[in-house]
Amino acid sequence: MNSTRDLLASHKLKCTVQRLAVYGALRSTKSHPTADELFDMARAQADSLCLTTVYSILDTFCRVGLARRLPTPGGSCRYDADMSPHVHIRFADTGQIKDVPNDLGRRLIAAIPRPLLGQLARRLGVEIEGLNIQIIARSRPAV
Repeated sequence: MNSTRDLLASHKLKCTVQRLAVYGALRSTKSHPTADELFDMARAQADSLCLTTVYSILDTFCRVGLARRLPTPGGSCRYDADMSPHVHIRFADTGQIKDVPNDLGRRLIAAIPRPLLGQLARRLGVEIEGLNIQIIARSRPAV
C-alpha cells in the first residue's frame, strides 16, 4: 500500500476528500482522538466536512477494519488507526488513552494462554478473531 487512496480502494471504499482528510488526521496522531477532535483536525483538509460526516466515516472505517473504536466511560469514543495487536492504557482520572510500549504489550498478549481462548470460544460459540486489551489506571500524583 503506497497511499491512503490505495488503502481505501483495497477496502472497497470510495476515495473522497472527506475520507482522505479524516483518515489522514487519524493516522497522523497517537493521541486516540474523539470524533470531535478529528473533525477539528481534518477540517483544514476538507472544508465541506461536517461532524455528522466524521461520525459516518469513522463508523465505516471501524466496520471495514481501518480503525478501532475505543469506548470510554463518559459515553464518547476515541479512535485508533493502528490495527496491529497492541495494548492500551486508559487513565480513569483524565480519560486519556495511550499505547502501552510494544515490548510490554506483546508480553501481555502472549501471556494469555491459547487453550483459555479456545475454551472461551467453545463455551460462547464464537470464533475469536483477536484481542483488544485496555488497562485502566489512575495517574500518580507528582512527588
